[in-house]
Amino acid sequence: MRSQNPPNLRWLINDGDNFAEYAGAVLFSPDDLGQLAANTTDWQAHGLYVGDWAEQGQTWSVWVIRRADLGLGFTALGLAVSVTPLRDLIARVDSDAAQLLTKARQLLRWQDEHKFCSRCGTPTQTNHASAAAVCPNCRYRQYPRIQPCTITAVLRTIDGAPHILLAQHHRAQQSGMYSLLAGFVEIGETLEQCAVREVHEEVGMTVANLRYLTSQPWAYPSNLMVGFAADFVSGDIVWDTRELTDARFFNLATLNTQDDAIPTADSPLLPVKGTISRFIIEQLKQQFNQQFSQ
Repeated sequence: MRSQNPPNLRWLINDGDNFAEYAGAVLFSPDDLGQLAANTTDWQAHGLYVGDWAEQGQTWSVWVIRRADLGLGFTALGLAVSVTPLRDLIARVDSDAAQLLTKARQLLRWQDEHKFCSRCGTPTQTNHASAAAVCPNCRYRQYPRIQPCTITAVLRTIDGAPHILLAQHHRAQQSGMYSLLAGFVEIGETLEQCAVREVHEEVGMTVANLRYLTSQPWAYPSNLMVGFAADFVSGDIVWDTRELTDARFFNLATLNTQDDAIPTADSPLLPVKGTISRFIIEQLKQQFNQQFSQ
C-alpha cells in the first residue's frame, strides 16, 4: 500500500521498454521533472505509484510516469539524459533497483491493458492505494496480473562430471546466447508439473527430483519466473525446432561465468547479469566449485 504521507517523492520516467537516466541515476526529483517537462500538469494524475525505496537512510516514494505525459525532450538539467532499455539497466543495477524498474514496467503495461472495464466497457479509474483499475459504473476492480513461468536447470553426470543443459532459442541465434529452459504455467498445473512438461516438450527428456532455487519478477510481458533444478532421468536430446536451434549439455567445470568471458565451444555466451537464468547458472557453478575444492 502506498505511503499516505511520503517524506520524499521520486520519479521513474518510462518510454516503452526503456527508462530515462542521467548521471547514472534513474530516479528524478520533482525539481528535475519541473525542468524537463514541457507542461505543468498534475504529474501524479498521470503517474502510477510503484513503491517505497530506501537508500542511505532516506526513504523515497517512487512513482512512474510516461515520457509522453511530460512532453519532454531531455534537453534540460544541463546533464546527459538518455533513454536506456530496461534489459540493459537490469544487467547493471542491484537486484532491488531492478525489481523496482520491473514493477514499474509491469504496472504501466497493466494500465494500458485495463483502460476499460472487462464487464461493462466503462473507462476505468486507477486506485493507487490498492493498485486496482476500478470501474466507476459497476465498481468491478481489476488488479495487476502476473503470468507464472518455470525456468529449469537440468543436471546430468557425464563421465563423472556434472553437466548442465543449455539451449539456444531462435531469437538468440544471432547473438549465440544459450540459456535454461523456460515456459508458462498452464491452467490446472502445478509449478513442478510445468517444469517437467516444458523440459519434455522442448528437448524430449524426462526429469525428476525437482528442487526450488529462486524466483524473479520479469517484465516481458508480466511474468514471475520460478527457478528449479532437476535431475536428468532418460531420453535423448530432441529439441523443438519451432523454438530452439540447439540444446546440449555443458560441463560445469569448463563453463566460464566471468563477465569478460569469451564464448567457446565448451562455454557459450550466457544470459546477461541480473537475469534469473544467469543467477541460477552461476549458483550451480559455485556449488560445483565448492564441492570439488573440499
